[in-house]
Amino acid sequence: MLGQRLEQIDLARFEGEPVELVNCSFRRWPSDELRRMARLIKDREIDLIHTHMSSAHFFGVVLRWAFGVPCVATAHCSRFQPHWRWNDFVIAVSQATYRFQRRYNLVPRRKLAVVYSAIDTKRFDKADNHSISTVRTNWDLRTNDLAIGVVGDIIARKGQLPLVRALPEILKKYPAAKLIIVGANESRKGLNVDESYIRQVRGEAESLGVAGNIYWHGYTRDIATVMRAIDVCVVPSLTEPFGLVAAEAMAARTPVLASKVGGLVDIITQEENGLLVPPNQPQLLAAQILRLLDDAALRHKLGECGRKSVETRFSVPQQLKEVQAIYDSVLLKRGKTSCPASEPATASRLAS
Repeated sequence: MLGQRLEQIDLARFEGEPVELVNCSFRRWPSDELRRMARLIKDREIDLIHTHMSSAHFFGVVLRWAFGVPCVATAHCSRFQPHWRWNDFVIAVSQATYRFQRRYNLVPRRKLAVVYSAIDTKRFDKADNHSISTVRTNWDLRTNDLAIGVVGDIIARKGQLPLVRALPEILKKYPAAKLIIVGANESRKGLNVDESYIRQVRGEAESLGVAGNIYWHGYTRDIATVMRAIDVCVVPSLTEPFGLVAAEAMAARTPVLASKVGGLVDIITQEENGLLVPPNQPQLLAAQILRLLDDAALRHKLGECGRKSVETRFSVPQQLKEVQAIYDSVLLKRGKTSCPASEPATASRLAS
């Protein structure tokens, strides 16, 4: 599986699993990396490669052309890139991403399907009350104070700025409420940081007089505890290929208010497992946040229904089964033996 740098991967997750991790930065002279990966494919008898992220996608197509190894690519974002249609198969993470791949990258229907990102719900059950209490104390929250969380890269399309602009209206009624901004807020190797946008968000908070009600949590790997510690998760994105943060909040039984864009409309059914609002509308955003803060019963209902919907639609076994079926179909079309159903999708005979 080509895509992530090793320093971004929690290696402990793979302990005891049939997975070998091979670092590939894609930053060297391409011919060097191609030769190295070609040797790896031959030595490990790899039957198929699965790519993630932009540089890896192009790299995978070149490997496919040069060495004949089948390539599956997962589209986590919507970018016009002509090489997409040359994969053996493309996995779109939402209906919106599917439509983009069809319309702009001209991927044939026979080589394209939607498989949503898998959510490990058990991970969110491991956050204990002591850890949750400690996090809230660090945020300087008292027992009954309310925390509004926004999680993700601090970049314009994630919509932190409209949320900050909604905060004055919220604080009129809940002056002790805090907005918790979770995401890398300074340069950090391998992470997406837009320092000019961060300065803009901070400046807007100062000018609106709400900076004291904002806690910049920074980057964290312990997303389960953070999701359990906040009272409402807001996903105010201007665009969103899937909406992993929304699904993770739902897995943590935290009520979600999200923009009605992209993959978020695949995840959230209005009034059933979450709330949707038009993007970049601070007044509407504030009104719906206040609705959630006012109604503990509604927060509980949306949290419980959100968890059930994630268990039903985004479970790890279900998504692995769908990916396994794609692997099998690609290999069979190439005249190769399909992967046995009992063999996990992360088996070493795949490029995982």
